[in-house]
Amino acid sequence: MAISISNIRQEVYRLLNESTNSVLGQLPDGTGGTTITSDATVRTYILDGIANICRTCVFYPVTGTYTIANNTNSTTIVTAATVSPLLTQIWYPTDAYINGVRLAHASEQSVRANDLNYKTTTANASASILYWYRPDNNLVNVYPGNATGSSVTLTLYGCGIPATPALDTDNFATFLPDDVLRQMAASYAAMMLVMKNTDDPSVASRAFWKQFYDEWRMKLWMQLDKSLKSPGGPYAIPPVPQQASR
Repeated sequence: MAISISNIRQEVYRLLNESTNSVLGQLPDGTGGTTITSDATVRTYILDGIANICRTCVFYPVTGTYTIANNTNSTTIVTAATVSPLLTQIWYPTDAYINGVRLAHASEQSVRANDLNYKTTTANASASILYWYRPDNNLVNVYPGNATGSSVTLTLYGCGIPATPALDTDNFATFLPDDVLRQMAASYAAMMLVMKNTDDPSVASRAFWKQFYDEWRMKLWMQLDKSLKSPGGPYAIPPVPQQASR
């Protein structure tokens, strides 16, 4: 099963009671009167919606290889040397390996508690690099650091975002049933178009698509494995804020 951007875009216009040649999404591009086409704007919103779904309520597995340079202990997760599936992105690593050996995950706090000089502690052999931790959302650090005399390849497994298709007509998204993804991504794009056109009462009245989109995200989030939703996990925070119980 797979679906294309063109399929989803058609659903967007259907949800908003617009025709396929609608100007609903036209925007000035800032270069003196030239406009971005409605289809291009909707395409951007669709891709944003798919990324948002993967970041909040659906686990899309991705593998990436990274380089830990000599005399360093860090790499950014946005600079993968290779990634699988091709052209995907990893946004939250869950497991790390060096030479096929899994590193133990730790928090920076626990590493610091064990070694106050943890930022400068190094290993002369890759087999002696034992732990990995995330100092922030975009970095992965290893402990001890790499002092082997050459770079070390770090393999990360984790949550990702699908690759953008070459053509809008290419089927590319397979991580959800076609009907669910078509409705969710189209609802997100429709929601963004409505927000952009709030000065037009005829469009603003259709803002209920945001609620539809958020309900689907919560349904999918509820079905995730509990380990992914545990404190510190990639989906620890529900995609829709919950009201505190009295």
